[in-house]
Amino acid sequence: MTTTNDLIFVTGGTGFLARHTILRLLAKNYRVRTSLRSPARNAQLRSVLAAAGANVGNLETIQADLMDAACWPEALAGVSHVLHMASPMQGSDVLAAALDGTRHVLKASAAAGARRIVLTSSGLAALHPARKVDVGGRVDDADWTDTDRARLDDYARAKTLAEQEAWRLANEYNLHLTSLLPGAIVGPALGPERGGWLDLVAGMLAGKMRTLPPIRLQMVDVRDLAELHVNALFAPEAAGQRYLVASGSLSFREVAEILRQDMGAAAFKVSTKEMPAWSLRLAALVSPQARRVLPLLGPSSLLDTAKVERELGWAPRTMRESITDMARSLLGQTMSSTGRAGFGKRKARSEE
Repeated sequence: MTTTNDLIFVTGGTGFLARHTILRLLAKNYRVRTSLRSPARNAQLRSVLAAAGANVGNLETIQADLMDAACWPEALAGVSHVLHMASPMQGSDVLAAALDGTRHVLKASAAAGARRIVLTSSGLAALHPARKVDVGGRVDDADWTDTDRARLDDYARAKTLAEQEAWRLANEYNLHLTSLLPGAIVGPALGPERGGWLDLVAGMLAGKMRTLPPIRLQMVDVRDLAELHVNALFAPEAAGQRYLVASGSLSFREVAEILRQDMGAAAFKVSTKEMPAWSLRLAALVSPQARRVLPLLGPSSLLDTAKVERELGWAPRTMRESITDMARSLLGQTMSSTGRAGFGKRKARSEE
């Protein structure tokens, strides 16, 4: 297979979703350029991708920071397609980085003449609209989270405002933009980096989560989401569209039960005990972590995925497969570090 002439830019190359997406792009023989906040991450990223079978000869990296407008024109020079994925999940600059980063990347993309931009938004940008949604009801691509809503966390507000800014700029610069709004991202680790559900499942397996928050989340496998980003870059019908993306919903207790049922002795420390809601509210008075998840307590609306299934033919794997593959990858890395084997093998299937 020959390398294509397209040069695809991925922001935030060391992120969980970005690594899997770069892997997919390289497997399809695209040339990829990605941004890193620190050039010191270059060798590790290449090592992780090469170990997964990627041709890293088609990968170039460039140092760039979302907050630095000056670096983006050079970073995006000559690119044909852009995947804007980078956005911090916490910290004092969550909103500023999301907004300024989106402005810098889209303006530089327009100057570079990029033919398509795919923005990684979040299901949180649609889940809490001003309109009343019945319990168990669905939100769709016409819904936007009300950023003035009480108790809305900084990340949900930042992702909503950043996506709205992206659509404003797309109209201003006549850009072909697509936005994807995923649920919580799960699936196998790719490299040693942790965060999000990788940390949570690792904590469950290690017995560090004695009681589980009574919270249910909609989820999507990182491999399915990575493939969807690649498809959205080139599907003509995706231009100008928002797509809500989720494979299903699970509570923390259901995740724990899957681990106990499917992982055998490796999951003997996993607790399936759920804390009462009042306990989480009490913990939120003193714990920043508990305060972050408190808005997720109680029933929530659902992401309507009919559009992405219909228009882009999206058919995700089951959540059970995603959770067990994630656990296997975590245990495989843990066991190999102690010289023992047996947990690192995944089911044969297309990659994240």
